[in-house]
Amino acid sequence: MDILQIALILLIMLLGVFLSILGFQVFLILKDLRKSLDKLDMVLSDVEKPACRQVGPAQAAAQITQKITSAKNARRLFKRKE
Repeated sequence: MDILQIALILLIMLLGVFLSILGFQVFLILKDLRKSLDKLDMVLSDVEKPACRQVGPAQAAAQITQKITSAKNARRLFKRKE
C-alpha cells in the first residue's frame, strides 16, 4: 500500500467518526428541543384555560381603555415641555 492510500483511509475513518459524533449531538439537541417545546406547550395551555374563562375580547378592550382613560392622576415619568 502506498502512503497516500493509508492517509486517505485514515482521513475517511476520521471523518466517519466525526460525522457519527456530530449526528449523535444533533439527535440530543433535537431531543432537548422537543422537551422544551412540550413544557412550553403545557405552560401555554395552562395560561389559556383561565384566560378563556375571563372576559371576551371586546370586554377586555373596553376595560383596558377605561383604565387608561381614568388614570389621569397617574404619576408621570417625564415632565411635559411647555
